[in-house]
Amino acid sequence: YCPHHPHATVERYKKKCNCRKPKTGLFEKIQEKWDIDFSKSYAIGDKISDCEICLYTECRGYVLGIDEWTLEFQVLKERSCLRVDQAIDLSDAAKKIKRNYDGWK
Repeated sequence: YCPHHPHATVERYKKKCNCRKPKTGLFEKIQEKWDIDFSKSYAIGDKISDCEICLYTECRGYVLGIDEWTLEFQVLKERSCLRVDQAIDLSDAAKKIKRNYDGWK
């Protein structure tokens, strides 16, 4: 997680940084440390911002608990985030990932 915030009350955490969502700093650090292939990765969260990495990489994602009437779904469609879809819950996302698995090694 990123402890920084531009309006933090604790001075050492009060700053703009590259690791606070929707920026990709934390993803870049973990990608380098663990040699992660984003084209074989998924981002899963309950907000569209949890899947922002999908806009900047080949990562795919699922936003949980949304339907076509929610604001999150509208944001998803308006931003044309083609690699992000919706899932009812984590179990549903896992089923969709398994169904779409294409033999990654």
